Amino acid sequence: MALVVKGFINDSSFIDNNPNVISKFFELSDKGHTYARDTKQYAIDTYPKLDLTVFKAHDTYSNEEFKLDNSLLADIFKLTDLIKTYPINNIYPYNKINFINYLQVSMGNSVLSINLGDFTQHTAGAYYPNWFSFLTITGEENTEVKIYINNEDFLNNYDEYEILVVPALPNINDFNNYYTDVLIKLEEQTYTLFNERIEVTKGIYPNTHTRIIEFDFYNRFNPTIKTKTYWGIVIYGEAGNDIDYIKDAIEEYILRDNENARGLWEQMFPDIFRRTEFILLPLWHKIAINNLGTLSTLYSSMISTKEISDFIYNEFTDIYSESVIYNKLVIFPYDYKAITIAAIPGTLNTINRDELFEIFNDYIPVNTSSLDFMRMTELTRNWLIKFEQALSLAETLNRFTSLPTGFRRVIRGNRNYVGFYYNNINYLTAYRYNTMYD
Repeated sequence: MALVVKGFINDSSFIDNNPNVISKFFELSDKGHTYARDTKQYAIDTYPKLDLTVFKAHDTYSNEEFKLDNSLLADIFKLTDLIKTYPINNIYPYNKINFINYLQVSMGNSVLSINLGDFTQHTAGAYYPNWFSFLTITGEENTEVKIYINNEDFLNNYDEYEILVVPALPNINDFNNYYTDVLIKLEEQTYTLFNERIEVTKGIYPNTHTRIIEFDFYNRFNPTIKTKTYWGIVIYGEAGNDIDYIKDAIEEYILRDNENARGLWEQMFPDIFRRTEFILLPLWHKIAINNLGTLSTLYSSMISTKEISDFIYNEFTDIYSESVIYNKLVIFPYDYKAITIAAIPGTLNTINRDELFEIFNDYIPVNTSSLDFMRMTELTRNWLIKFEQALSLAETLNRFTSLPTGFRRVIRGNRNYVGFYYNNINYLTAYRYNTMYD
């Protein structure tokens, strides 16, 4: 049996009760409390200042929840106390191995494989790890424990989530009716009724995000005819605020009792069942002029077709074949610091959405302040504004930094991207810090 525990430790002596202020360590924010619907609270008399919020305590085989026993709680609280007091007698920068060895010796054989997250400053001279983890083994039962103590790190990097779906129609099987009948049903769903269904779905549990996402519904007898539908998404945990996971949740919801009808639903909602996306690779490694004092680095706008093809193939040989790169790769210059962009479609893109210039065929590389910018269609202009924001974020931030609303961190393989969703297409802009650009 393998058990997994993930949680956050609060310490009353660290709590900052000033308005709109959260202590960097040992204080979980209100947003953090929304990362699971049904959290569990634990405390023991031995450590009166500490309390543990558990977001996940599951058996990985059965997926059943379990209650933490006193022995495991004692290990978690003791280890927390040791970490909390370590800076009193040690000066930063700490030797991480020595820190872990100290913890292991102090804990004895009750816990194994102690590990620590990156260190962050709390106050002058006091640094703490963002999280700690360990393993316990009792007979044939292994318990993996990961406890966060840094609120910001928890908000940005906690990887569990839950997504609840509120369909466009209360009975999704109504979409199987004749197209005109479906239109009548959709018109009956007023904003008030739709919002009531969302609130019922939330119940008593505050959530991290509520999103309304638009998907076209196609007449399966005449695919040239379509209408917009709106789906409510209730998200617990920042990790769930990802269009891929959202589509997975909708797909699972639809097919829960309709698994044999997948082909039919793909015809009616292709944007849900087919993942349309583009990977946008700024050629961060191609520098024309290096940073000079207060002047920014300027990137190269020139590259040979062989160099770019080889570069893409070497980096994405696990995803794309050489023929796909040869036939579908689009290279274009961009006004942001003169950088060059390589665009590759997702492997499941439809035929009319598998090359970027098919979507933005009026694109020109001009600054948003240029009069020529307004000569492009509104669709292209709005995409460019969004893409330029993504470029700036991808150039300057790292994977631990929070992203503004409308953007999210996406992982594909070992690569990290700034993702945004525009007109039912997922766009992934590669971070500058990715290893492939170093």
